[in-house]
Amino acid sequence: MSIRHWIRRLMNTDTAVTAARDPHWLQQAVDWVPPDAVTADAFRAAVEPWMQRVPELRSHDDLILAAKWLRSIACQAADRGDLAFAQIGFAQCRALLMAMDWQSDPDIQMELAACENLNGIKLYDADQWSEAELHYRRAIRLREGLAPQLDAGNARDSNALYLGGAYCNLGHTLRDLSRYPEARQAYGAAIDLLDQMIPGCDCGCRSMY
Repeated sequence: MSIRHWIRRLMNTDTAVTAARDPHWLQQAVDWVPPDAVTADAFRAAVEPWMQRVPELRSHDDLILAAKWLRSIACQAADRGDLAFAQIGFAQCRALLMAMDWQSDPDIQMELAACENLNGIKLYDADQWSEAELHYRRAIRLREGLAPQLDAGNARDSNALYLGGAYCNLGHTLRDLSRYPEARQAYGAAIDLLDQMIPGCDCGCRSMY
């Protein structure tokens, strides 16, 4: 599928909701549009009509899929240098998930945590460290709240890995903010979590600790 076809298909609002329900097509769209393929303005023009159709989705699975897509849109917008539009995408993803019964649904909480962590990463990459810290801390709170709800096994292990990663991200941010004791504490939490899952893991935190 060419870039031009992808843009045309997203701009066709008659097919936008159908496309939102097709995970295979959505993944193709994400894979086929590298950051330098279109300008930020063209990307925004293609995506905005789809974003306006998201409220028409109703089922639990459709809404989670739409939230994943909004998150992908936000990341791609940030990669294209349009951080303002990226923040709109992250905010819509967050609002969509929180409009559901998120406090009793671990799947939605995981999506919220992923949204917050990725938002933090994109803000950190743009040197907006204070804002990044806010989103990393939100991701950590969500992941820590998830842990008691998950049965032992892959889901709990995956959550611990992502929690360790969020602590590591927070450590980098606090280091760049010159808040070294807090950074060391965050790195220590990351090492403790990641060492349980990947003995000897060195994601960069250990050298900073």
